[in-house]
Amino acid sequence: MNIFGEKLMEKYAVGDMVSWIPIGYPKEFGLIKRIFTEELENEPERKFAFAEIITSTGKHHELHLDALELESKRISKQK
Repeated sequence: MNIFGEKLMEKYAVGDMVSWIPIGYPKEFGLIKRIFTEELENEPERKFAFAEIITSTGKHHELHLDALELESKRISKQK
């Protein structure tokens, strides 16, 4: 199966801080809540990698991983 953005799925993780620039708007920031794939309706063999992102204002966005820039990796808690 072909997943567009598959290599980027290794770069990003839940909890990472990311940014993106919507066309005509200033840069936005948020945290990755989940990473998932979605297939095209008429071509189930083609999937695309997305992230669900939540901003500090509580807005939710679903963006293709190609649209994101990594700002900060999530820091794992040490035991």
